[in-house]
Amino acid sequence: MSRTKLRILFLDFKYEVLCKMQAESESFMGLINKEKVLRGVGKAVDAANNAADKAAAFAKEKELDKKAKNMAHTLEDGIKSAGESLENLFKN
Repeated sequence: MSRTKLRILFLDFKYEVLCKMQAESESFMGLINKEKVLRGVGKAVDAANNAADKAAAFAKEKELDKKAKNMAHTLEDGIKSAGESLENLFKN
């Protein structure tokens, strides 16, 4: 069999498989109640929004931003000090 015939047979087979898969997925999607899906998605979005609101309130309440900035400054000072110590060590 030539390459062209094989390619045509393969494409025909691929097309048939895709058509069957599409038909099966359409029949399956018909069984799903779209309203229930939309309600479920809406509930998931509401839950995510509530979690984000709670996290923002917690961060604000605990002043996490200020604590993180103070920690970063402390770390920066420590790194500078260590760098100066190493510099002095290798100078001598």
